Amino acid sequence: MGEMIRMTMDDGAEIAVYHAPAEGERRGGLVLVQEIFGVTDHIRELCDEYAADGYEVLSPALFDREHPGFESDYSGPQFERAVQLARELHPFEQSLKDAQTCIDALSTDQPRSGRRFVLLRQTRPDDVQGRGAEVRRHCPFRPLRRRHSDGGGRGADRARSSDRANLRL
Repeated sequence: MGEMIRMTMDDGAEIAVYHAPAEGERRGGLVLVQEIFGVTDHIRELCDEYAADGYEVLSPALFDREHPGFESDYSGPQFERAVQLARELHPFEQSLKDAQTCIDALSTDQPRSGRRFVLLRQTRPDDVQGRGAEVRRHCPFRPLRRRHSDGGGRGADRARSSDRANLRL
């Protein structure tokens, strides 16, 4: 189970970041970037699921500079605020820089043989630079087929309708 921590970004701002440490042997690092709704329960659950699979996960609260602790519903006034934050108040380039700061933080503890993955939601993957990072574009409508090394047990070779599309573990 992860927790919210504070991290200093490249511009000196300290923002909230959900950190889910890897369970068991660390397989790599992953940055999960929020949608316009903030680092919601759903995003935290995804981070925890990846952590259970051995990935250390960071999910920065991108709108923390403009609206600390922001989480939105999928409709109503909070949704309108989410749209305003995403389209008008928060610079997209800053989101990329924040993701890069998280990539760099994960890279410092990265085993040499591991792979790093970055899931980008609503972004352009070629805008993020990774030292050995593999950037995957998020596609919310295709389920992920997961295979566990034990050949059975938790989630073995079953499709999940989660947001982890385009990534094979």
